Amino acid sequence: NSPFPCDPERPDFDPTRPWTAPEVYTSLDSLTGSGRPLTPSEQRARKTDDIMRVLTAVRTAASNQEQKALEEERTKASNDAKASNEASEEAAAPEEEIPLDALSGNVKSLLMMKSMEPPRQKVPEVVADFKNVKLTLEDVELISKTLSEVPVCTKLVYSCCELQASELDVVSKVLPRLTVLSHLDLSTNALGLAGMKKLAPVLPSMVQLKSINLRYTKLNQEALAELGAAFPSLTQLHTLDVRGNSFGDEGLEELCCHVSALVSLKMLDVGGNRLGARGMKALAKILPNLRGLDTLDVGENFNFGEEGAKELANGIGHLVDMRVLRIGYNKIGDAGVKWIILGLHGKLGVTTKTRLKGKLKIKMGVSDLRTLDLGGNGITTAGVKELSV
Repeated sequence: NSPFPCDPERPDFDPTRPWTAPEVYTSLDSLTGSGRPLTPSEQRARKTDDIMRVLTAVRTAASNQEQKALEEERTKASNDAKASNEASEEAAAPEEEIPLDALSGNVKSLLMMKSMEPPRQKVPEVVADFKNVKLTLEDVELISKTLSEVPVCTKLVYSCCELQASELDVVSKVLPRLTVLSHLDLSTNALGLAGMKKLAPVLPSMVQLKSINLRYTKLNQEALAELGAAFPSLTQLHTLDVRGNSFGDEGLEELCCHVSALVSLKMLDVGGNRLGARGMKALAKILPNLRGLDTLDVGENFNFGEEGAKELANGIGHLVDMRVLRIGYNKIGDAGVKWIILGLHGKLGVTTKTRLKGKLKIKMGVSDLRTLDLGGNGITTAGVKELSV
């Protein structure tokens, strides 16, 4: 059901067609119970209802968290009072304690570190999902005001909302106040360079961010440079999705200049960006720095062929923990499959590095792969035989 021109499953697929945002409130949702289309005023009323429903849920979650915090505080005060009474009763005959100075250095350090550790509390998930709601500047201002007043949101979804630079300016101002926000979805909005210039400056303050979805947001090379400047601060980011931006090899080369700074990265999706062999070469060079990567998606680039598969194969052997690899719709053919298999077995790329006077062996090869997507590559029986071996 994808509305985007880079989806090869669409019967009217055309890679040259310009990007357009899908209509909001279409299909069954645009009809009343009697089957007649909604009027513009009815559509606005339904949109308002959708927005208020989400904001009410966020406020309710904030209220529940406050109530829970008060109850925990009362329980803690009661337990502290009880412990104080018990301590006063035992004060007459105190047990002999071992002085901290008499303990070994290691034991003493462990005890001190344990006492300094703050209690770990799981942050409850609170989702503000406005997907497929066409938002105006006034709508975004109302949403941002509410989220700022009750900053408990952990996942914020503005997917397919037709956001422009003016709306993103409002969104960007409230993001640093959402101190527990871990997932940000701005997909399917024509952000471009202007939007990224609004978003990128606030990202370094969002050190708790774990996932960012920027697929189908019209990012080009300059926009990726703005985005990449924030990567060194995003030490917890494990998912980066920039699919469907058609930024080409130049854009991927720019992204590769920065992505190594994402030390916790687990999932990288650069599919649907019209990448060629040159882009795969740039990606393969930085894969040794992303050895913790669990999922890599380079599918639906349509034109990197056997040469691109060969370049990519030189790097994938370093991803020893990879479980998902998607390379569908890239015209790699049987020869490309052979290169990919060699790469997965760790038979390509640099396998040693010099340290001091000797050589340290680097573990190579993917041993726990669960998903390998090679669909739409023109693979024949010969390619299937390569897989079976």
